[in-house]
Amino acid sequence: MKSRTRKTSPVLRRILLAVIGLILGMNVYFANASGIGGNHLPMPFGYGIANVLSGSMEPTFSKGALLLVKEEKQTEPGQIVVYQSGQELIVHRVIRIEGNLVTTKGDANEAADPVFDVSQIKGVVIGWIPFLGNLVSFLKTPVGIILLLLCAVLLMEGSFRKQKVSDDRQLEGIKEEIRRLKEEMEQEGSKKTTQQDEKQQEEIIQEEKIQEEKIQEEIIQEEIIQEKENLEKETQKKEMQENKVQKQNQ
Repeated sequence: MKSRTRKTSPVLRRILLAVIGLILGMNVYFANASGIGGNHLPMPFGYGIANVLSGSMEPTFSKGALLLVKEEKQTEPGQIVVYQSGQELIVHRVIRIEGNLVTTKGDANEAADPVFDVSQIKGVVIGWIPFLGNLVSFLKTPVGIILLLLCAVLLMEGSFRKQKVSDDRQLEGIKEEIRRLKEEMEQEGSKKTTQQDEKQQEEIIQEEKIQEEKIQEEIIQEEIIQEKENLEKETQKKEMQENKVQKQNQ
C-alpha cells in the first residue's frame, strides 16, 4: 500500500502541475486575444468557454455556470447562442430568424433582445457546468494567478523535498547494506584468523610432542649406551680379577 501511494503521489503532482500550467497558459492566451485582437471569446480548435454573469437564463442555467461553446455562424430557433453586443457577450436563446437578422431572449426575461445581425454570433452553447464559471473567473484575476503560481511553487518544492527524502533513504539503505556486508566480512575474517591460530597452535603442540619424543629416545639411547659401557667395564674387571687369581695360584 505504501509503495503504491509513493508511486501515485508523484503522478498526481505532475497532473496538478500540468493543469495549473494549462490554466495559466489559457489565461495568457485569452488575455492576449481579448486585449490585442479584441476577441472577447477566443475559441481555439473551434471551442471556447464562457462564464454566465446574470440569471437571465434561469432555470436552464444560473449565474456562475461555465458554458462550453462551439464556434458556429449558423443557428436555428431554440438554440442557445453567445453573441457580441458592443463590448459585452450575451448568452440567450434564439426565438426568431429573419434572413440575417436574429432575435434572442433570456429564458427568465419577459422581453426579447434587440435584433442583431447573424455575424455577431460567436457560437452555440453545447453544454455547461454549474458554479464552475465563478472559479474560472477567479483564476483569471491577479489574485487567482498569484495563487496558481504559489500552488505550482509549493507542489514543485514538495516534490523536490519528497524526492530528496526518498534519495536520502535509499542512500542510507545502501550505506547500511555496505556496513552489514563489511561486518560480515570482518566476522568471516575473524573466524578464519581464529581457525588459522587454532591450526597453528595444534601444529606447535604436535611439534613439541615430536621434539619431546625425540629427546626421550635420545635419553633412552644414551642410557643404553651407558649401560653397555658399564657392563663392559664390569666384565673387564672380572676378567682382570680372574687372571690375577690364576697367576697367584701358579
